[in-house]
Amino acid sequence: DNSNIQILGNIVWNHTKGNGFCVKHFLWYLYDHNLLRYEQNHEKCSSWVWDIKQLSLHEMPDFSINCTDIVKERIICMPQLVQDVLKAAAAMGLMGLSYIDEIAIRMAVLNNDDVDADAKQIRDCLQVATKQGFLMYHSNKTHRFGRYQFSHDAVKLAAFWMVPR
Repeated sequence: DNSNIQILGNIVWNHTKGNGFCVKHFLWYLYDHNLLRYEQNHEKCSSWVWDIKQLSLHEMPDFSINCTDIVKERIICMPQLVQDVLKAAAAMGLMGLSYIDEIAIRMAVLNNDDVDADAKQIRDCLQVATKQGFLMYHSNKTHRFGRYQFSHDAVKLAAFWMVPR
């Protein structure tokens, strides 16, 4: 229904003011809160579905004002070890590193007495964070380990704000 699509478009615009990064995380937010779903229908084409009434009743943050807050909320919904990995990477990233070696992230997480993880679990967490759009992976032909970079400064800041002071 075209009017449903237009209403959803207006909701997205009102909450993001068209900022591409905010639109991406707003759509993730809707998906994470089951307000936007992908339904596979074997008889017809699969499609994205949403309930306009449910969307209008749900209290949502204004992504156009501070997208970092919504990214932080998405990170908080991740498993604790993924959060720890992102916080370690953010702490290193704010020290001027644009690319963060996987081995450095492992060392930072493994040296934290509050975290019980092995190298494989950390690599799995890095892959989850990449799949969720928080990190980008860059392979390194000269090393066995790749390098990671935050997908946006707002992601790095959101993770860094979660680091205990």
